[in-house]
Amino acid sequence: MSLEDRQSALVAERRKQIFEAAIKVFARKGYHAATVSEIAREAGLGKGTLYEYIRSKKEMLFLVAEEGHAMILAEIDEITKQDLSPLEKWRGAISVQLRLMDRYKETATAVLPQILGMSEHESSRLVQMNEKYIEKFSTIYEEGVAAGVFRQVDSMLLNVLVCNFCVLWGNSPEMREYCGSVDKFEDFLMDVIFKGIIA
Repeated sequence: MSLEDRQSALVAERRKQIFEAAIKVFARKGYHAATVSEIAREAGLGKGTLYEYIRSKKEMLFLVAEEGHAMILAEIDEITKQDLSPLEKWRGAISVQLRLMDRYKETATAVLPQILGMSEHESSRLVQMNEKYIEKFSTIYEEGVAAGVFRQVDSMLLNVLVCNFCVLWGNSPEMREYCGSVDKFEDFLMDVIFKGIIA
């Protein structure tokens, strides 16, 4: 392994380490009460070492969002490689995001309002991440249209709608309490998307 490869591997390892620490501290204390020092301690890093990778708590938000998106995209990639129908791929992709939101629900509740409340300038990085996510769903959807499984609608609007439904699960403790389980929410979402509400 070259020096450059070792350095890249170390950066990836450190980012993962900081991500895991940040989601624990944010879940435990909330975003505003959490400090960079606490996250550094949770990660087993010196504050100076952490600042080599993350310059502020706001940067920590981006890291949490970026690592979360990367996890979702990697899992969706695995689903799209499988010999599944477009419908199975679509449900699998939705399930990936919902279950990630459910796994980190305390963290999602703490950080999503901060992420969603960013200014247009601040959120430009997040827009790029969301575009990659939407592209994955669009690919599955267009495959289904070509196979005659899905009817043609505005792909962008459909996929943004689905994405926002999944975010709702992470952002709303009230919704989680009402539904009781992510399985019930997923079943409802899939039923409404594919069957609608017309009797």
